[in-house]
Amino acid sequence: MFDDQGRVETTRFRFQHQPLKYQEDYIQAVVETRKATDKFAERLTPVKYNNVNVDLKLSQPRGLMQKLKSFVGLGSNEQDLINAEAESPIVFCYSLFYVYYDQYTYITGVLAQDVMMGLIGVFFAIQILSSLQISLFITLCVFLVFFELMGCMWMLNEILGGYPVEHNAVFVVNLVTSLGFGVEFCNHIGMNFMRQTGTRE
Repeated sequence: MFDDQGRVETTRFRFQHQPLKYQEDYIQAVVETRKATDKFAERLTPVKYNNVNVDLKLSQPRGLMQKLKSFVGLGSNEQDLINAEAESPIVFCYSLFYVYYDQYTYITGVLAQDVMMGLIGVFFAIQILSSLQISLFITLCVFLVFFELMGCMWMLNEILGGYPVEHNAVFVVNLVTSLGFGVEFCNHIGMNFMRQTGTRE
């Protein structure tokens, strides 16, 4: 597409992936295409902003406002930054399956974050209700329930084969839910033990 002066305003490159069969192939296709997009965005689309060359990762528009705000002291105003944030990214990649497989590029981090937050929540809740000692013990037991499920899934994938468990949103939801089930049972046993009188035996 050209403007009134005949300069190029918009260009589209079309491409094809190699045949993709497995989940890992689709994830890798998303990651590699974004890498290529970032590479060409850095080389081909410098942005002039108040006579300052700003090198942006334009295929990842979420951080655009933060990057532009670092130049506020160079004579730019807040309205210009708001307008720049509202614009579409200059370079981006799209394919129909990217919409679905985008989650797989960050879902492992979501799992780690949710598990850590869940264990911290268990630790502080039990500590408030009882004591530091039983809180540590119950938190460890809850983590071991989660760890055992991870081990079972690894065994299905690596040792037994033929029964692959894919690393997806359902996988993450079930693992995070296991923390809740672990708390339910470990908490009752642990708290009841602490209320008993007599010796440990």
